[in-house]
Amino acid sequence: MTAHVIIKLAEMDEGVLDELVTVSERASGIIGTSAKLREGDTIRVLDCLYAMMLPSGNDAACALAEHFGARMHVRRAQSRGAKLAGGARESALRSLGICLLSDQDMNWTAVSLGLSQTFFVNPHGLNSKNHLSTAEEMARLALEAMKNELFRQIVITKKHSARVHNVKEGTSRVMSWQNTNVLLGEEGYEGIKTGNTPTAKYCLASQYRDKESGNAIISVVLASQTKDKRSQDTRNLASRMFPPISNGIDLFSDIRRLSSYDEM
Repeated sequence: MTAHVIIKLAEMDEGVLDELVTVSERASGIIGTSAKLREGDTIRVLDCLYAMMLPSGNDAACALAEHFGARMHVRRAQSRGAKLAGGARESALRSLGICLLSDQDMNWTAVSLGLSQTFFVNPHGLNSKNHLSTAEEMARLALEAMKNELFRQIVITKKHSARVHNVKEGTSRVMSWQNTNVLLGEEGYEGIKTGNTPTAKYCLASQYRDKESGNAIISVVLASQTKDKRSQDTRNLASRMFPPISNGIDLFSDIRRLSSYDEM
């Protein structure tokens, strides 16, 4: 959802993709899967999206949330017709500590998409008892996200490299991120996102396009016991759906409900 919210902003203003994100101590120290970003790193928003999506970088997700948090706070206030005290700007809000992409941004988006059983409490998807969704609703979110060309481009990319400057250390280095979705090496698979946490286990949202018909399905697998098992579960879903399928993109998902999953 973090990627979807930011890419929707980019649809209104492509310039945001070239903005520089500065990685904080909090972002660099986040637990779980990582893009190996360090405190003080500066990285373009576009490259940070790749760093979040390809290796499931929780540090990149947190950095993006911090970068856009104050902006989204201003937008929410303005959408309600509120006048911020002193004409508060993003910089002022950051100094007050209002600098994390709010779960409200993601949850309002979820409501607008009709995701009634989905609730977000953080930008990266790490375990929380209130962080909820279903495989069906993750499939619907994926379907919406895949309408965007940039999103499709990111999730089908096997490897992305970018130059990262560190303002704290005064250094520069080239970083590369590999996509953890091994199905991208197989014919027909067009993304979308892997994930794993101790609660949700191994998960995969995937789009598969049939070569003969040109039709596609989006499938979501949750709670597979291993990385290999989630890939095989996804293959099994694709094989069950073809050849009979309606025109366009259909949804087919395991509807088991879990309390957490890695961020889409």
